[in-house]
Amino acid sequence: MNIHKGLYRGKRILLFPLCIILVGHSLRAQWSQVFNILSNFQRIPAVDCSQIRGAEQKVELNFQYDDVYRKKLSGFSAISINRNSYIATATIPFREKSQILLVKTAVADLSADNQNDQTSVQMDLSAAVFDYSAVWAMFKQTHSLGLRGHYRQSESSADLVINSYPSSDDSNLNRYFLNWLPLTFSNPITSQTKSKSIEMGAWYSRLINQHYHIRFLLNNLRSDNQSRFQYFNTTNKVALNGKRLLDIPVNWQQTLASIVFFQMDKTRPFITISYNHARLKYSTDNHPPSFIDYKSLGKGAFDNDGLAILAEHSIRRHQVSAGISYSQFDGDFSLQTPVLGYITFGIIPVAHSAKGHISKGTVFSQKLGCFSRYRLNRTDLEIALDYTHSRFQLRFLGEAQLEFGLLSAPINYPVQIDANIFDVQSKLERRFNQFSLFYDFRQIIPVFKRLDDSPIRITKPVPGKITRERGGQIHKFGIGYYF
Repeated sequence: MNIHKGLYRGKRILLFPLCIILVGHSLRAQWSQVFNILSNFQRIPAVDCSQIRGAEQKVELNFQYDDVYRKKLSGFSAISINRNSYIATATIPFREKSQILLVKTAVADLSADNQNDQTSVQMDLSAAVFDYSAVWAMFKQTHSLGLRGHYRQSESSADLVINSYPSSDDSNLNRYFLNWLPLTFSNPITSQTKSKSIEMGAWYSRLINQHYHIRFLLNNLRSDNQSRFQYFNTTNKVALNGKRLLDIPVNWQQTLASIVFFQMDKTRPFITISYNHARLKYSTDNHPPSFIDYKSLGKGAFDNDGLAILAEHSIRRHQVSAGISYSQFDGDFSLQTPVLGYITFGIIPVAHSAKGHISKGTVFSQKLGCFSRYRLNRTDLEIALDYTHSRFQLRFLGEAQLEFGLLSAPINYPVQIDANIFDVQSKLERRFNQFSLFYDFRQIIPVFKRLDDSPIRITKPVPGKITRERGGQIHKFGIGYYF
């Protein structure tokens, strides 16, 4: 029996709650940050000498709306994920010491629901995000130095209702696995997630000769996410019944190092070389009510190492850029069901597990971009266009260890994904003496295509459903006051 095809014929439900945990915090950030991490085209924020010399003391208040994702079925709203942000920024230059201080704080709320989506699991999620950052920089005639700190904290809660559970055409798979799920994971199901991240960065620039100077940058990010599920167990073993808890802590660490070469008469980089190392780890705590259940339901660790080169050329108010990047990743993971129940007169426990390995994972990316700035009187207009192409290749290896007549089928499937990301940005700002008004717009259009014939699929097309999807849009309105 092909275990994966047997499961796939059932309704897809169990991946959805797990996706909320693992990618929920990524969705709260801007889509561009997620894509830049995957393609290795990341920039470490820094302040150059021209920004320090020309800085004005000011305060900005902004409102930002992120249309993260929307889905419609036959003309009716099915899924909606959006975020509102309220941002305050202060710029404080110290001209007598050739220094500058930038302080920024932001509060955001995120909401997501799929109440009208025709899926087995319905969800209603809300989250609050608090952001604080500070940048200090100074320069002298031949060199400059800067430090940056960023702290983010978020909390989210979600209510989930499972309307229907998966089933299979295979009677053994139903009898020893799928039929136990409604009893093990009973409604209502709630989840709570708390996240904290700390990011520290530093850079140093100095002259090489009369035409070029060099900058060294180092950035480190650590993020800890604690997710807790609460559900009810009504299986045929009293010791397992009642309110149950499942904790899934996820840790993300990333180190990014860059070397940037500048031309003396240009404010933008000439060549940027970046190295990125990232590691994702997760574990589980099942809080077993009795010694007959498992404490851990699995763990995993994934590593990524990448190198990127980006070249940029400026002509007056216009700029073009091109870059390539390559990264390798791998990882090991294990999954374990809790004890689902007992069979054979309540003597033999039912439980299953699987171990997997991601092997030979590579990402090869190319990036093209252009940027232009126009000025008319006191009105500035900036327009940027970027295109990123990435080819993801990996192989899933593993083995499912199932009980009582179910085959322990090996897993060996290649996965190839072709990704195309189009990014359009514009900013319009009008200065009125001590005040300024501005509007930012951004539209990110992702186009993904599977190039393999692996049976591992996240979604399954349903005949007769007319689906329309959109998202990746950001609107930002702001007002500034110059002292």
